Amino acid sequence: MRRKIAVYVTLVCLAAGCSEKADESESSDTAAAVESAGSGVVAEVEESEFSKNLKPAFRERFVTNFVGSCVSEAVKAGAADETIRPVCECSAQELLKRMESLAETVNPPEDKLMAAAEYCLTS
Repeated sequence: MRRKIAVYVTLVCLAAGCSEKADESESSDTAAAVESAGSGVVAEVEESEFSKNLKPAFRERFVTNFVGSCVSEAVKAGAADETIRPVCECSAQELLKRMESLAETVNPPEDKLMAAAEYCLTS
């Protein structure tokens, strides 16, 4: 999941204008993910049944862990904490809404990760 978060953070940094460090560290995988993320507004999704049934403590832990990793990686890439934190928080909540299994909470599919990122960057 850390690799996916790094790809996600690079996408966010490219959109939010982080420092050149994000551009320097961009890999071909990241470039492909950014390209496949598309451009334009992503429609809000209804929360999945799986997500609706998650316990509040699990949801809180997921968001805390995701935001911590997202912010940490983005700061390493040159983003300001106060700029990136709201995007990471939004993304964690949007990602949870899209989850359909416990396995996805451990290893989110890239399409759902990128859809959450796009939604939060365009909303």
